[in-house]
Amino acid sequence: MFNLPIFKSKSKPISERCKSDPVTKLRLKYSPYYQVVDQADGTDVVINGRKMVLMSTNEYLGLSRHPRVIAAAKRALDQWGTSPCGSRLANGSRAYHIELEEALAQFLGCEACHVTVAGYLACVAAVSFAQREDALVVDKNINVPMRLTE
Repeated sequence: MFNLPIFKSKSKPISERCKSDPVTKLRLKYSPYYQVVDQADGTDVVINGRKMVLMSTNEYLGLSRHPRVIAAAKRALDQWGTSPCGSRLANGSRAYHIELEEALAQFLGCEACHVTVAGYLACVAAVSFAQREDALVVDKNINVPMRLTE
């Protein structure tokens, strides 16, 4: 192999190092993250046999189990499959992206819309479209990790 010092010493496997780390031990003791949801119906979930209300969901409109949404999703699966296999940036827009954006623009009475997959990306897109003369009105909780300065 190589004759370098980093390849000569044997370190403990990462699983052993994680188990011996005090912060990891504490996190695993209370296990607050990545709870396994056994059943879900909108915001109603079952975790370890206990019925609970999921308060951190994006399901605030309650549409994930709506019959019309499910029927539309089934039609989309039949027509397009399960994935566009990449981002719009890498693989281009699909016809459904454009149809949705045009329908939203018409509904909102605006010139155009751009749909993103996450709120963070919407903020980044909005900032990236801005030009020097534009005014950006945002609140202190904007989800963009940058500072707008000249």
